Amino acid sequence: MTPIEYEITPERQIAVDKAIIEDELSDLKKHATNMLLDFGRFNDFSSNRAIWELVQNACDLTKHCEITLDYRNEKFAFTHNGRPFTSNSLISLIKQVSGDKDGLSEIPPVGKYGTGFLTTHSLGRKFVLDGFLETSGQYIEIKDFLIDRSDKKWPELSRQIKLQKDKVFEIIGKGTEVFPATFSTTFTYLPETDQERNYVKESYRDLEEYLPLILTINNRLKSAKIISKDGNETLFTRLEKESIINEEEILLYKTTVLINNDEKVVYSIAENYREIEIILPINKDHQLFTFSDRVARLFLYYPLVGSEHFGMNFIINCNKFMPTEPRDAIHLFSEKDQFRDDESVNQVLIEKASDLLFKFLDSTLIPVENPLLYADINFKRGSDDLLQNKYFTSLQTKWIDEFKYLTIVKTKDGYKNALEVFFPIPELLENDKYFDSVYYLAEKFFPVMPTKETVREWSNFIANWGFEKANYITNEVIVAHIELNGLSDFEFDHLKNYYDYLLEAGLEKMFMEYELLPNLDGVFQPFNLLKIAQNIDKPLVEIGKKMIPKSIAQLIDPRFKFSFPFDNYNRRSFSNSITNKLNEEELEDLICLPKDYKIEEFDFDEEPGDELYDLETFLALLDYCKLNSSKDSNSKPMKLMSLISKYYGVDAALIEIKTINSQDEDLEQRAGQKKIVQIFLNTLYQHTSEWVEGHIDFIYEIISYNEDRFKDVFLSSEIYPNQVFGLELITSLKKDGGITDDIYKLYNTVTKKEIGEFLGHKKFNEFLIEKNEEMTNKTLSTVIEDIIFGTDITDINEHPFKSEIL
Repeated sequence: MTPIEYEITPERQIAVDKAIIEDELSDLKKHATNMLLDFGRFNDFSSNRAIWELVQNACDLTKHCEITLDYRNEKFAFTHNGRPFTSNSLISLIKQVSGDKDGLSEIPPVGKYGTGFLTTHSLGRKFVLDGFLETSGQYIEIKDFLIDRSDKKWPELSRQIKLQKDKVFEIIGKGTEVFPATFSTTFTYLPETDQERNYVKESYRDLEEYLPLILTINNRLKSAKIISKDGNETLFTRLEKESIINEEEILLYKTTVLINNDEKVVYSIAENYREIEIILPINKDHQLFTFSDRVARLFLYYPLVGSEHFGMNFIINCNKFMPTEPRDAIHLFSEKDQFRDDESVNQVLIEKASDLLFKFLDSTLIPVENPLLYADINFKRGSDDLLQNKYFTSLQTKWIDEFKYLTIVKTKDGYKNALEVFFPIPELLENDKYFDSVYYLAEKFFPVMPTKETVREWSNFIANWGFEKANYITNEVIVAHIELNGLSDFEFDHLKNYYDYLLEAGLEKMFMEYELLPNLDGVFQPFNLLKIAQNIDKPLVEIGKKMIPKSIAQLIDPRFKFSFPFDNYNRRSFSNSITNKLNEEELEDLICLPKDYKIEEFDFDEEPGDELYDLETFLALLDYCKLNSSKDSNSKPMKLMSLISKYYGVDAALIEIKTINSQDEDLEQRAGQKKIVQIFLNTLYQHTSEWVEGHIDFIYEIISYNEDRFKDVFLSSEIYPNQVFGLELITSLKKDGGITDDIYKLYNTVTKKEIGEFLGHKKFNEFLIEKNEEMTNKTLSTVIEDIIFGTDITDINEHPFKSEIL
């Protein structure tokens, strides 16, 4: 059957054209929608990744790639010298689909104009394309070709894509043929929003760090020029990549990059198949450095932007890595079946890279001065992804098991491994104000420590290691060692500063749990016993050390009282301590002999023993009793204390202390003075009559200073001389009422008693009280007559007192 042919009317043709356009727009909807979704995912690192997408695309187009990144004129222009566009690659770029950039070339491409290229729109949703289009053996100029993706909705964006496709066909059909000597392609991005302008700014930020790395690991890239917004040019050129032969059979490379006129050296190691290359943090002077925390640690020819915190101070480039779709990391561990193969591949590659690195570190191929920066290891083990945490924990353990044996910790005694060294925890070293003091104390107790210049980094590294067997120095460890010493064992300023640190850190409990605060002698004491000395002058302290050492030991060094609520220990407290001590002892019958006493001056039946009071303690008590606000005091108690001092051969001067306003808080010395007088009078009683006779004026002066506070002591002490220079109780003596020598002698003869033993020394009559009987010639004569005439003998010649009678 012959088909019937219909002539297409104009109306029908319009309908056909409309249907074709709608069909094409429908096909472009997916591309437009995907673009819009990706645009919404842009972040600060998108601009960084954008640069490398452009570099990757450029390097896919030539083995000798040269690029320029131009930031002038509030734009960003990227230029490369790779092969020109084909119609396929240009259409792929417009539609934003993967397409072979160089299908006619033998250069294997690393990437395509795929979804990754969309990140370049973080620099501007519009860009202008300048370059060449190769078609049918001809080269057609592309000039000011605008790619506009600024529309926010898919229908409008789809129409823009169609218009741009149509533009390509127009160029193919009507473009000017040219005969270029060299090829050049430029993408000029036109940022219109503050966010886009900020992304352009951010893209510039890391270039100087990245470009030497890219030139090291990507043999296609030969040079890169950066032109800043101010027009300053920086040219990066790889001069050579030299293989360093070594006995360890490690593929070690030294890449020299010329940056304008300065040479930068990059060292790297690779495994035999060159699938893995590790960039080392070693500069040309063989000093280690730390890669910026904005530099990716994983590369797949180019940085996997997002792996900056992978957890090591090395960069691993591997052309077999299986990256995540955003190219910000690699698949390592998850529950997703679709990534299981990728994860296995990546785990093996990381294992290989680790073993390669360990082999290098165990060697001495490149001796370095500061190897500590190798030890910056902290794989991410605390995320919400438990499976990934498990993987990284295992990786961390593998690395630490290797690193702990490396002799890379610098101490004052040379390099040691981490097992041999003590490390302060990082919190101890955070504050510059206390750093020197903390280090001083830690090193004092643990000399094998990282040097002062490296200890902070080492402490952070070891903490990040999670190394349970490390020798950690904590505050608890330091204070436990401090309390075993005394204040004199430390530099004062450092110890005081460390205590300030503990308080500022809210660690007051350390002072309660450990003996850290020194007393006046620098001996560390339990916190609950300490008191603050208030108006306790130096003489009081010296006296207290001998008399009440436990009380004085509890007085805190005032430089260490801080703001703790210690009780005050004032002069009255001091007196109470003295009194309590005296009351605990039975002193009433004790004596205290001078230091250089003469035994012949005492009337001992036997050498004194238990009744002796310690001379040093006695003299300390005497000094206490001589404390006064005036050295010229004329009070009887003070005069008496001076006399007692003379007897013991010590300085008789009073000891001056400052006056205080509160009598309730001042010294109360009466109890002590009574004890001093009691012991002293007991001692005087032991002297021979010859000594008493020779010191009668001294004894008189002693008794003359008796007053109410001493009344009971003098009354109960045998201190008053009789007329034969014995010492008696005042109540045992009789007052001499003017007895003449003849009556005195007659009385002694008749009574056969020594009346002088009962008669108080005439010099002391004024001290005898009314109760003391007075003896006169008359009273004695009466006694004498009673004895003489009381006998029955009538014959005078037979009378025993014949001579006295006659």
